[in-house]
Amino acid sequence: AAAARVQRDLLARCGGRPPRVAMLLRATRPAVTTLLGTWRAGGTVVSLPLPVRHVDAAEHGRLLDRLCRAAGADLAVLDPGAAPLLPPLTTPTLHTTDLGTGGPAALEPVPGGRLVQCSSGSTSDPKGVDLPLTAVAHNIEAILERLDLGPRRATVSWLPLSHDMGLIGMLLSTLVSLAPDRADGGELVLLHPEEFVADPRIWFRTLTQARGTVTAAPAFALARMLRLGDLDGVDLSTLEALICGGERIDAAMLGRFEQAAG
Repeated sequence: AAAARVQRDLLARCGGRPPRVAMLLRATRPAVTTLLGTWRAGGTVVSLPLPVRHVDAAEHGRLLDRLCRAAGADLAVLDPGAAPLLPPLTTPTLHTTDLGTGGPAALEPVPGGRLVQCSSGSTSDPKGVDLPLTAVAHNIEAILERLDLGPRRATVSWLPLSHDMGLIGMLLSTLVSLAPDRADGGELVLLHPEEFVADPRIWFRTLTQARGTVTAAPAFALARMLRLGDLDGVDLSTLEALICGGERIDAAMLGRFEQAAG
């Protein structure tokens, strides 16, 4: 219902045509609602890279402006928590909380949504990969088929939604898996990446509290958890799947992690 209200607002702002929305996706309900509302409007979501510590804010703002121009974005939509980290952009800008605030909207979804997923930008400016939602859906189906999860789904993730592992592997796959014909219920708990960086124990504490069944992380995060040593009170007995990827994986480290986690 909230996404339908965002759909209405975006179509009104773009004269009824499918919008092209550049987004700084963060782990907040308004951000997820804006994402789904853009796709309901048949629009394109351009997933912008989040600012990183060692990059100057003005420099990152210029990068986002270049990406918005290259993607032909009508709007840049920022989470209020991320907006203060950036200078003003040349693309018209809104906050996620500015959309979908009116009354009910009875609109059917418009087909044709797309996702522009940016590469990591570790060696040069990020490059946008333009994906139809049908391709994203095939990816999600492959993930869920491989995981073969039980009837209750509880996903816990701290991965950034600006990356496909957090966005497709955790957020979207979980939303699809919670459809009534697939699951008996469950939940999705999203943490901010900076919460994990500040205190890695929050990941396993949250898995314990939520009785998490699915999570994911790059290999460096597993190695970091191993170095912590003291994990008193952690209970991973409900965990059915831990996806590891996004970088080179050391098989010996995985073995040590499995033994410690057990």
